[in-house]
Amino acid sequence: MNHNRTICKEKHKAYASWSVKLLAALALMVLNANAFADNADPSDPATWSVTPSSYAYDMTMTAVLYFELNESTDPNDRIAAFYEDDCRGVEYTRTVVEGRYLAYLRIYGNNSSGDTITLYIYDSSADEVVEVVEKVPFVPQANYGTQSSPYKASVTFDVNFTVKSEGTPIPGAVVTLEGYGEEITDASGEVVFADVSLTANLHYTVEKGDYFSVSGELTVDDADVNELVEIELKTYTLTIEVIDGSVPVSGIQVSLEGYGTKTTNVYGKALFNGVFSEVDMEYEISGEDYYTQTGTIEGLVEHSSKKIVLNAKTYNITVRATDAGGPVQDLELNCVVNGEDRVEDFFSDNLPSAFETYGNGDWTVTADTMLQGEYAVQSAQIFDNQESVLTLEQSIREGYISFFYKVSSEENNDVLLFEMNGEELARWSGDVPWNYYSMKVPSGTHTFEWKYVKDGNYSVGADAAWIDYIKTPAADSVVQEAVTDAGGEAVFYNIKPHNLVLLDGYSSLHEEYTDSIEEIRNDTIMDIALTRVYDLEFSVYSDEVSGSIPVKNAIIEIIPDRNESTDYSGYATFDRVSIGTQHYTISADGYYDLIDSVEVVDGLVSVNAILELIPQLKAANVITPNGDGYNDYWEIYNIENYASFTVSIYSANGELLYSTTDYENNKWNGKIGGRVLPDGIYYYIITSPQEDMVFEGVINLIIK
Repeated sequence: MNHNRTICKEKHKAYASWSVKLLAALALMVLNANAFADNADPSDPATWSVTPSSYAYDMTMTAVLYFELNESTDPNDRIAAFYEDDCRGVEYTRTVVEGRYLAYLRIYGNNSSGDTITLYIYDSSADEVVEVVEKVPFVPQANYGTQSSPYKASVTFDVNFTVKSEGTPIPGAVVTLEGYGEEITDASGEVVFADVSLTANLHYTVEKGDYFSVSGELTVDDADVNELVEIELKTYTLTIEVIDGSVPVSGIQVSLEGYGTKTTNVYGKALFNGVFSEVDMEYEISGEDYYTQTGTIEGLVEHSSKKIVLNAKTYNITVRATDAGGPVQDLELNCVVNGEDRVEDFFSDNLPSAFETYGNGDWTVTADTMLQGEYAVQSAQIFDNQESVLTLEQSIREGYISFFYKVSSEENNDVLLFEMNGEELARWSGDVPWNYYSMKVPSGTHTFEWKYVKDGNYSVGADAAWIDYIKTPAADSVVQEAVTDAGGEAVFYNIKPHNLVLLDGYSSLHEEYTDSIEEIRNDTIMDIALTRVYDLEFSVYSDEVSGSIPVKNAIIEIIPDRNESTDYSGYATFDRVSIGTQHYTISADGYYDLIDSVEVVDGLVSVNAILELIPQLKAANVITPNGDGYNDYWEIYNIENYASFTVSIYSANGELLYSTTDYENNKWNGKIGGRVLPDGIYYYIITSPQEDMVFEGVINLIIK
């Protein structure tokens, strides 16, 4: 039954002719003459008007208008209130509040009770009037709707369900319609929900004893809805479990003849519901990283599970190395692949040796409750304020630890804790079904602990926790080595699919090479371009002022953080220097630092560096030439910086006693011609070869 009452669907032309105008004028005269009623035509919005002074009471309504599921946003749309043929109120959707178009409708009447108001709404764009089925009792001073929760003026329809199974009507099925309760299908498999408002995505469920429940959504817009729902008899469930060795594999496509294709979940399982009995089925299992496998599953007589082991694909990585001169031969390459994750699925009724347990009761292996396989581990039965602890210490590389857990305990009080190196990472309590936990951990040796801890109050449920299928990263990595041939090519064979592969290479003639592959999912070719490296040599000399001599033990640093020291001839070399601008700093005692740069382009690069002498000489002021090995000679510090200077020594009277231009190998011992001079004060003058630097000072000669 359709309650959508369309009153007028033609365009009104109320004022198209003089006769219509005359009739309208006469109608207005009648309305003004009637002191107690505002007669109007509900189907003609042009007649909608009301005389408030004719009524003793009023009430208000804040409303939004709906036309075919759409909320009105047209200020020309209207709503009118009628009692029989009397118009008791009319208003446009003229007020906008937070984006919604509201009609503030005032409804009038002369009776304090008993009047029932019918609402009509006018769609200006469609020139159409529809009746709102829901009636509104007139109550003086009442308020229907608010700005935040306005009254929804719309039409309603019937929603009819027919429930069948393979074409046969199903009586006694429970049909639940969101917001409208539940009804039971009759002998024809039918049920009706009356007066359903305009709604999109209205949820429903259908349930019946031995049949699978069905859920769905429907839309009520401009007509009654007839929904046919097919339900299926319950049959057997077939679980296909896919593993790689002992590790479940998720994301695998499992196709079962007659039942379509499923994808394995995190447990490596694909579930097929509604499998009929005693019919053999062909299956095909395929995955991106595995070879396709086919076989036959015999017909079922009960819920069943089948475990299938896949063979992983392997791939090759080909590296082709070149530089500006062509293929690079004898490049030494390493390919590093993380080792396989370690899995503990508790294959026997004994706790594996890698685990330890302590506390007020030991964790034990159990066959009563498990996620998969035959066993899991369960916490001990303990009492108030006690704990049961399971530990696992392992050396691992960076990766993820994961496990499945189950808890049955007092909510928020008796808890399962997971800790790493004494730090709590997660906790669970209450009725927790099998669930999955995973977190990234750094490389190193770590202690993982699972603690079931009770407080001092009650016990709820099984008062225990379970752990199954623990996966940890391996500590090792698999390394393959290869050397490029004359064509610059090297191949790494039979690499399993991995999320990360590291490559590095070394050549004495090139910069070091490192790279990574985020995923290996097929044979891969890597073309790498190497950059040549060259030797950079330095020859360091002093400036002309100090005789242009080699500077030994000068420290040469090139950026970043490489340094060498010059030898006795002022020479130093850097190998494996990259092409480009190399900035360098040269430092030596007695000289100013030299900061400069050099362009490394091709081949051996030589730098001739000249250091400027700091005009500062330091010399001893005492000499005691008695042969005891101390102060027997007058010392000039850093003499190598002044090797070409002229050294002259004078008596207190100004007599020249000693002079040399090779003081480093001809030091003064306080004698002249083998004769020891008397104690006293002597003077020295040291002059540069260009005579632009002169140092003077005093020598105190002491003979003991």
